Amino acid sequence: MFIRRFAPVLGAALLALPVCTVHAQASDTNAAPQASAAAAPSSSRAANHALARRVRKALYSTKGLAAHDITVVARNGVVTLTGTVPEQSQVDLAGSTAQHVAGVQSVTNHVQLYQKN
Repeated sequence: MFIRRFAPVLGAALLALPVCTVHAQASDTNAAPQASAAAAPSSSRAANHALARRVRKALYSTKGLAAHDITVVARNGVVTLTGTVPEQSQVDLAGSTAQHVAGVQSVTNHVQLYQKN
């Protein structure tokens, strides 16, 4: 009795197995282009982080610049500086320092003077 009920279920499962395998292969071939397309944003994100890191390093190593309150964001070669410094000369120095870092195409300098109380 058990075998009579189990045999049709087993037969149906065996017939469905090749269909599932073919479908799985079709999905895998479509997944490859998506994976390479997803790698592009990842690599540009890594390049943006690397550029921002180089700019921060240049700012921190510049004498006469209090860079500890300056934030650096890079996107496709465009660097944005935000934050505060104690003197106007340091605002200008931050912008020119960032502009001279390799890979920087342009600098948007939003660095401002400290608000003294």
